[in-house]
Amino acid sequence: MAGGWLADQVSLGVLASSVPRDVVDEVVAVAGRAAKRSDGKLPPHVMVYFVMAMALFAEEDYEEVAARLAGPLGSWGCWDAGWEVPSSGGITQARQRLGWEVLAEVFARVAVPVADPHARVGFWGRGG
Repeated sequence: MAGGWLADQVSLGVLASSVPRDVVDEVVAVAGRAAKRSDGKLPPHVMVYFVMAMALFAEEDYEEVAARLAGPLGSWGCWDAGWEVPSSGGITQARQRLGWEVLAEVFARVAVPVADPHARVGFWGRGG
């Protein structure tokens, strides 16, 4: 469905612009989670984007999320066209290797308020 494809592209485009690859690579390196093999299907930088895409497409299974993400990752220079969508078992293992700490640090580096600090309607609770 074209509308679904367009919504996927917009969602993933916002993700890519909000979480730059250089930040992901730096966090992965600092955390000591760099890929052990150069031919791995799911290098750490791919898994960072994959885990975030799981939140965008929470209703989908692992393989569907990977399939939706493969095209945009290729255009971002993060996905080798020769790779195939991995199995759910491979994805689970790659997520375990990555660990939650990498995602927490990526979040800490890129999460910023999008509203003007003085805008009363831009914050919930006591913010603003």
